Amino acid sequence: MERYDILAKATSDTIWDWNLGHNTILYNPGITDTFGYDLDKNEVTLNWWLERLHPEDINTVMESFSEAIEKRTENIQQEYRFLCANGEYKFVLDRAYVLYDQHKNAVRMIGAMQDLSYAKEEENRMTKAIMDAQERERREIGLELHDNVNQILAGTLLSLGMINRVPAEQTPWLVEKSMTYINEAIQEIRTLSHQLAPANFNDISLEEIFRDLLESLSVQKEFTYSLHFARFHEAAISNDIQINLLRILQEQLNNIVKYAQATSVYVSVVCEGNRLTMRTYDDGSGFCYATVKKGIGLANIKKRAEADIIKTIQEKISADAKVKVNIKVETPEKPEIKG
Repeated sequence: MERYDILAKATSDTIWDWNLGHNTILYNPGITDTFGYDLDKNEVTLNWWLERLHPEDINTVMESFSEAIEKRTENIQQEYRFLCANGEYKFVLDRAYVLYDQHKNAVRMIGAMQDLSYAKEEENRMTKAIMDAQERERREIGLELHDNVNQILAGTLLSLGMINRVPAEQTPWLVEKSMTYINEAIQEIRTLSHQLAPANFNDISLEEIFRDLLESLSVQKEFTYSLHFARFHEAAISNDIQINLLRILQEQLNNIVKYAQATSVYVSVVCEGNRLTMRTYDDGSGFCYATVKKGIGLANIKKRAEADIIKTIQEKISADAKVKVNIKVETPEKPEIKG
């Protein structure tokens, strides 16, 4: 591994050499410097490595390796979380090269693990900062519309109701027409204000906000809805996560209204252990995630999800469109791993 050690000094990567025949992996000192493991001869079994993959990543990683070997692919690149000796997970970018014998059988794999943790943390911080700025902007615009413009229009409505400077025969029509326009403007501004201003979860529960949102849309767009909200301690969920859940639901309902032509919508929120899951279904035209994943709406959902370590899954099943959001609402105890 001497030549690999020289390479690692230039890249700060952890170099590994996997003997597929013996299922053993040899690491350079990067396994100690980056991940904290003090290994005897820096050689381990494949099971040692598998045990340190994040449970949510292990299937994807192994399927990627298996598919590459089956297709005789030489280069593999993937991201996953790897458990350090101190019990913390680090995001890594793993790039590997597969060697085959004369019979096209994979016999060896050489790779380099790059620590992406700092870059991931910076990305999450940037995403959260952008969303915080958006929430502040929404708050300011919402308050401005509600406290100023709305009150001016309401005062104008009262004034128009007292019109007495036009011929008597025109007064009823003018008053009725003005009141209709102003009432519509007030309703539109009020709706916009509610969408822009961040929800205040101190005075109203997340369930009530969800129900109000569904009720307002169902009346306007003529679809029925069902909301299943399992009882749990909402105070244990941060205000930021609740706001992001609301925004994700708003985005999904907007998509349903614009594109799905649905007649019924089902929303459920369930908390089991340290995992909170929100699901939305509709009976509309559905969508194929592979063909729409570059859309702004789904991009907004994904962006909000990533800021709170939320995993989103979008898929089309028959004619039903579903979006599932899983949230880790508390940090579990870190496993104790000895190198």
